[in-house]
Amino acid sequence: MFEFLRAFCIISCMMSGFYGILLYIYRKTLRKVLFWYVALCFVFSFYSNISITPSMNSFIHINNLYLTVSSLVFVNMNFFSESMIRVKFPPIFTFFKCLCIVVCAANVFIPDSLFFYSIALVDVLTLVSYIIVFCCSLHMTRTRSIQYLYTTIGVFLLMLTLICSIIMGILKDPVFFTIRLHSIPLFLALHYVTITLRYGDSRKRVSALSQSLCETIDKIKHSSNALMCTQMKSDFLYSTLDLISDRCLTDPDTAEYLTVSLSKYLRHTLNFQQLKGIVPLENEIELIKSYVVIEKEKHPGINFSYKLPESVPEIYIPPLSIQPLIENSIEHGIIPNGGTGKVTLTVIAYRDYFHIDVSDNGIGIPYDELKMLPDSYTKTARVGLYNIHTRLLSLFNKGLVLQSEPGIGTSISFVVPPDAQKRIQEMREKEDE
Repeated sequence: MFEFLRAFCIISCMMSGFYGILLYIYRKTLRKVLFWYVALCFVFSFYSNISITPSMNSFIHINNLYLTVSSLVFVNMNFFSESMIRVKFPPIFTFFKCLCIVVCAANVFIPDSLFFYSIALVDVLTLVSYIIVFCCSLHMTRTRSIQYLYTTIGVFLLMLTLICSIIMGILKDPVFFTIRLHSIPLFLALHYVTITLRYGDSRKRVSALSQSLCETIDKIKHSSNALMCTQMKSDFLYSTLDLISDRCLTDPDTAEYLTVSLSKYLRHTLNFQQLKGIVPLENEIELIKSYVVIEKEKHPGINFSYKLPESVPEIYIPPLSIQPLIENSIEHGIIPNGGTGKVTLTVIAYRDYFHIDVSDNGIGIPYDELKMLPDSYTKTARVGLYNIHTRLLSLFNKGLVLQSEPGIGTSISFVVPPDAQKRIQEMREKEDE
């Protein structure tokens, strides 16, 4: 019976591992969690293969191997739980992971005289790791999707059988080494159900979001000046739609993420009422983050970073005044440089003003062309920069400041007074008079 159970566990783990490899190839957004899931499958498979009972004295020389593989179970569980949930774990979790790795390495050299003490330590660390995964999957069930309930049940079964095996070990029951094997296939099968349901649900959500997005695009087409009013380039919109269409077939999770980002981007850019005034900086940053998600998928070699205050300052800026600067850095700085580079958005609060800067490490601007800017904005393809420059001048009496070094990069910045909202209100009152 034990040999049949062990063979069943090994086959189940191997099949789950190969299934995870297939998903890893085709689903980019879940690669981190799938990597540790696949690693866990093969560790469980190896663990099932070398599981022993106290009566198997002829195999006592594999004590260190058994301890090491058992340790790899809780090490993989820790990384698996960290990949499941996208939150910042407390520092104590990092310490616990390091402790588990140290114990795993030490078990390679543990003498036979300490074998059963080591087993006790491994069981405790494994139980703690199971509890962490259980809490993570329970959190995901409550906050993200009910489908994680299957993983939660699977981890609960792992904990239950581990506790039973520990009790049997204390009672010196000869099967205490093998009872935990019962829950491994169930855990893998239940997590398999979670992944499959998430995949199907993603496709349904993408279909619904795509339909909603198509309705928005139809509205844009019926507005003859929509793209002009929002300064949105039609090439950006259509290339993004093509990208989403492609990802719907190959990676539904990414397609869903891109669709949501594009919807947020359109919601901000199609708000025509705010284009004549000013908007909170927080709104502009939300727009930028949606835009960056799309550009990052189009150009994986570009890295984006944000250097912002801990809390976004309550200041007001002209709408669509930062996103075109980032777009300019990508098109004229990074892409001509081979499509790899870094774009950084920096917001610095000084006593009398706020400094907003977009910089890149692209090809830079030749000195001759740099001398003619910003007067030559209208004569170049950078009409968006000219519009921003003139709006800033009319509102704050200061326009864009451009600094560049060929081969090093470009920086475009502007300043915003803390009373920007008051200034625009005064201008409106004068216009009404």
